[in-house]
Amino acid sequence: MKAVNPEFFDIYVDHAELLILLKDNLLVGRALVWTFDDKKFMDRVYYSQDHLHMKFRDYAVENGWYLRSRNNVLNDGNEIEWLSPENNYQVEEFHDLVIDPGFRYRYYPYMDSFRYLYDDDTVTTRCGSYRTELSYTDGGADVESYTCTQCGYSYSTDDYENQDRIVYSNYLDDYLCDQCRVYSDHLGDWIDVEESTTVHISRTSEDWIPNDLNEWDDIIVQIDEEYWFKNSPLVEYNEKEETYYINEQN
Repeated sequence: MKAVNPEFFDIYVDHAELLILLKDNLLVGRALVWTFDDKKFMDRVYYSQDHLHMKFRDYAVENGWYLRSRNNVLNDGNEIEWLSPENNYQVEEFHDLVIDPGFRYRYYPYMDSFRYLYDDDTVTTRCGSYRTELSYTDGGADVESYTCTQCGYSYSTDDYENQDRIVYSNYLDDYLCDQCRVYSDHLGDWIDVEESTTVHISRTSEDWIPNDLNEWDDIIVQIDEEYWFKNSPLVEYNEKEETYYINEQN
């Protein structure tokens, strides 16, 4: 998965920690660690040599973490059981663990234990009336639609994977769709059209900035009922009256 889009791993970045084992500065083992109610669950261990698996298990036991009872591939429709420090790792037990990001990720990685994506966008270890299994290695998920987190507009999967329809806004740190976005040349980024204001550059040209106008006092001014960039050729300042005005002769 070295060549895939880094966004595929957003759910890992947001909700898990990565435990790694190095030998001579080379990665020889890794495992994701998830935290729920201050309890840590070590997911499937990947390792280059069999004996390294025990190093991960020993480390987890020393720290009182929960372990997968089996380190094998989980088949779709199955649930993983865990070994608990509360019973000295002697009894296999199921834990209904839920990742609830509050939105649907654009991509999903292959999930070892949290295999099931539900309609409410939660990802769980529970095999119930889920929407799809997250057993894809290409970042895809077999979902029928995507709902924009900003405006609620629903797209089919094919639409969602069309890069022209869904864009990422660094300003908002979120995705916007073509129903709710507008491009701000001043920011050099996409912003939410419903939370933005048009600002005139000239009578025939304008730009968009976010509605938190107080942050833009140094570059914009309200003249009558319109907002203008102060550096517009049409905007002039009357020092005597200490007001800005539009000079249509410019």
